[in-house]
Amino acid sequence: MKINTVVWLLIGGVISLLQACVNPPAPPSGQTTEQFIETRRSMAHGLEQQDDLAAALDQWRIVQTLAPDDPEAAQAIAALKKRTESRASQLFARGRAQFDKGDLHRAELNLLGALALQPSHSEAFAYLKKIMSARMGAAQRHKAAAEAKVYSRQIMPPSAGKQLQFAAANNLFTQQKYRELSALVRDADINRVDQKIRPLLYEADIYLAQQYSTSHDRLRAGQHLDRALLNISCAAGTDPRAEKLKMRLANDNYNYGKGILAKDIRGTIAALEQALRYNPDHAQARNLLPQATRMQKNLEKIERRGVTRQVLLPGIAD
Repeated sequence: MKINTVVWLLIGGVISLLQACVNPPAPPSGQTTEQFIETRRSMAHGLEQQDDLAAALDQWRIVQTLAPDDPEAAQAIAALKKRTESRASQLFARGRAQFDKGDLHRAELNLLGALALQPSHSEAFAYLKKIMSARMGAAQRHKAAAEAKVYSRQIMPPSAGKQLQFAAANNLFTQQKYRELSALVRDADINRVDQKIRPLLYEADIYLAQQYSTSHDRLRAGQHLDRALLNISCAAGTDPRAEKLKMRLANDNYNYGKGILAKDIRGTIAALEQALRYNPDHAQARNLLPQATRMQKNLEKIERRGVTRQVLLPGIAD
């Protein structure tokens, strides 16, 4: 598993803070308490060797709960507490420094690592809340910008109410000045656009959508495809060009949304919704959208209730 996916280990759900004393599970059927203690002791040693200090500490606490006078458990707990506190302090210091530099991703990984080792680390939690607030603010800005682009995809009925003449539009179309034609129509009242202009506008928007799609500009491609679809009645039957563009933009929006999942869940959700608007049968987008929606809900829960102890992979970002 890549390190940039570690943060999403917390998305599976919000669990209660680890208590100082662990309620030990009952020994399995057919196993004595002494055998159960030795099993947990062995697990603790193994986890220490794997450098999973928090999990090892859990196992030693179980041993101590069942055998309060066990000297090895007492010594191991004391030693592990010092090690986890020391490492948590190091990870917090590293995360805070990265936060100050604006590297929110690496800062988040280190702060989560600190909380995994020391769930009561209030400073680490406070910085994580700052990161979440910063990301939610960025997501809101992204959403506002996306909504502005969506609005621009529609032929606007401006107050100026200019009437676009066929001769002017046809002149631009004949000269293959499709961008100028598109801009000219935006300045006109759509209700007053000559019906003869609609086919010209349709062809211009299809061409521009193809060009922008080829250059991987999914937003501008979507803008012109959406406008073309408003005038698709001008095409004779189903236009294979429009259908191909819809499939391509569905894939482009899916790939974009998937690519930003680790840093902008709301942006991912918006992109996946766009993908499904162009192709409602896009299987990958249909599978990922509910997952991203659950992630967003869990992040909102975390912000309300607090980040809790997580099982993290080794190799916290430097």
